[in-house]
Amino acid sequence: MKRLDIECEITFVKVASYLGTSSTGRVTDLIGLNERIEGRHVVVVEDIVDTGNTVKHILEALADHHPASVSIATLLFKPDAYEQTIPIEHVAVRIPNAFVVGSKPGPRRSGA
Repeated sequence: MKRLDIECEITFVKVASYLGTSSTGRVTDLIGLNERIEGRHVVVVEDIVDTGNTVKHILEALADHHPASVSIATLLFKPDAYEQTIPIEHVAVRIPNAFVVGSKPGPRRSGA
């Protein structure tokens, strides 16, 4: 966001669909949208898109606010797990349908 040279705002909506390492199949709103988005262009940024249930839930909730457009961007996309027809316009990395855990990289060894 710091590098964008267009007028924009950022806000956060928190939802949950996982319990432990498995999707529950249900999406729960934890924190809702507080800004007006009517007539505005919205980009939903997701960390991981697997089944697409969360994306579908978010898009349905945003539709009630009448944005001009909505597009989806994700860091990680699991195409083999995806169950929706909603296009994911911006994908950084496609990954296999496996549970992923982030970790802090260790120190680099010289010659490695």
